[in-house]
Amino acid sequence: MTEQADGRWCRRCGEWRAFSDFADDGLSTPCATCRERKLAQQRERRWAAGPEATRASDLWRKYRMRPADYDALRAEQDYRCAICRTHEDDITTSRGGRPRLDGSKAAEAFKLVVDHCHTTGRVRGLLCNRCNFLIGKAGESEATLISAIAYLKRQP
Repeated sequence: MTEQADGRWCRRCGEWRAFSDFADDGLSTPCATCRERKLAQQRERRWAAGPEATRASDLWRKYRMRPADYDALRAEQDYRCAICRTHEDDITTSRGGRPRLDGSKAAEAFKLVVDHCHTTGRVRGLLCNRCNFLIGKAGESEATLISAIAYLKRQP
């Protein structure tokens, strides 16, 4: 498969495509048509599987957790955010998951989200969205959070 100045062959469909039809310069990426076809197939599989199977798949793919592991961690934390200790019943959510195309009920939104180290992937605990956002905006930096505490303490 040779490259020319105006495009290249898609390794998935085998068709000649312009460079602009590819997401990046890598030769392993499929063309936009193939990429969208694959994403549509993945969406169809997830919708067919239902919200509980999708939840289980997401927990495993992102954190190597099973739903039972998540539930055990919730119970261990007394159903509270690990930082602010707000009970999950007192946390409001803005929506209950993505709307499903088939009209069936969307998955219930989880009020405690999985917090993990982005360097090691290790799960640290369950947080409310506000505390998870706080850690993310601080860049997971202990020094930044300590500095923020010192700042708050000196204010009248």
